[in-house]
Amino acid sequence: MGKINTIFFWLGGVITQTIPESAIFGLYNQPVSKLNYENRMRLLGLAQDLSLGRINSRLFCQRTLELSGIVIAAEELEARIKKSVTVRIPVLEAIKELPDAYNLWLISDYPPEWVEQFANHSDLYLCFHPNQVIFTSESHLVRMDPDIFYYSVCQATQPMDACLMVDGMSARAVHSVMHGLSSAIFMDTARLKREFALRRMIP
Repeated sequence: MGKINTIFFWLGGVITQTIPESAIFGLYNQPVSKLNYENRMRLLGLAQDLSLGRINSRLFCQRTLELSGIVIAAEELEARIKKSVTVRIPVLEAIKELPDAYNLWLISDYPPEWVEQFANHSDLYLCFHPNQVIFTSESHLVRMDPDIFYYSVCQATQPMDACLMVDGMSARAVHSVMHGLSSAIFMDTARLKREFALRRMIP
């Protein structure tokens, strides 16, 4: 196994809430979904389509409103979602503790126009150079998993065994390991720092 020199961090689920969580908050102004199970699964599918670039952000909002039955304009829901996204500052602070020798990449499943809304009001681009942000919706992926694993390491021009992916989705993290890409499942900031320490990335 090679020494890790490149780390990929997912935006949704690690540095911010996931897209479905942001959409639910935009709909109900609270983090609790009032959607039934079937519609929650449909919302997950819509979020996947948005992240893969199959639909744009406006169509995502229109179809999300159709699921919820809430009568507002798609533009209003989109504005609410943008406003609801919260960058987890403690996570960014933990990332800043990593030595400069590590090559840090951000994988954004959020569309670029949404990221612009909150990136400039946080330290997001102090942790990740804009040229090292992968927008999945612009990456021409057929499937998120496993395509994103191979696409990411290709963008970083690093061998798979020199990379680590920090992911809030446990199933995807497990799949990345099956494809030869080391992963760390994000639970909270304390455990992320513990992961860094166990891997001897920080003291």
